[in-house]
Amino acid sequence: MASISGLHQPWAPRPGADAVFASALAIAEFALRAETLLPAHRDELLSIAIWKWTERDGKWRTRFRSSGALSLGPGWHRHVNHEHVTPRLALRRAMLQEPHRTGEILRSAQACVVTREEHCRLNAVGEELQGWERYRAAQVGVYDMATGSLMIWNDDAGGVPARP
Repeated sequence: MASISGLHQPWAPRPGADAVFASALAIAEFALRAETLLPAHRDELLSIAIWKWTERDGKWRTRFRSSGALSLGPGWHRHVNHEHVTPRLALRRAMLQEPHRTGEILRSAQACVVTREEHCRLNAVGEELQGWERYRAAQVGVYDMATGSLMIWNDDAGGVPARP
């Protein structure tokens, strides 16, 4: 069972991240090369590759966590989502459009633990905004747990959004 302390622990990369990346990249490259894959299967494999990479440090031990998620008490794990900073759909589209950049695109995929309410706000932001700009537009404050610093402020933090 998840503990509240796990969400608040500083981030440190888990050993084996290079092997996870190589494996996720192999999945993505296979999906892009295999001519007999149905489009739905190709999309699913690309999505799996993205998930495997963004969960490399654990589903909830991501480097980035929202101020809302960090404010939750016991039972927090029932109220959070592993959110892709750049949505998986956008990452998949980029891989399909520029397969020669698949490794670069995959490596750029990041996740942030957010509350379910923040997740809804992020999903309401239009597709024209990607990455951290979505978080700024949705007013989701984000901490970089590698440094413990607030990298994107929301109105509740009383500041102007910082640039990561």
